[in-house]
Amino acid sequence: KDNYVAFKTWYNKKYDPDIDPVKTPNIIASNDTLAVLSGLWYYKTKVVDEVTIDSTTTVSKVTSPINPKLKGLKDRKERFQKAKESINCL
Repeated sequence: KDNYVAFKTWYNKKYDPDIDPVKTPNIIASNDTLAVLSGLWYYKTKVVDEVTIDSTTTVSKVTSPINPKLKGLKDRKERFQKAKESINCL
């Protein structure tokens, strides 16, 4: 619930003061724009603002703030490696 309250505060200030995902949490799942924005907001808040990301940052370090038990880490590492090879950005 804390994440929904924090997202609501951010979203209401930036976009639409009438949207309330705390009272109506299904609105995020039923609205593609809100779903994407809430996911990006969460990632920025939990990872980008908290973890230094550079060429030495590990997948585990980025995963840990979102998923402390590191569930699915092997798959995440494989996908990261494929993306890294395809995009050639790091």
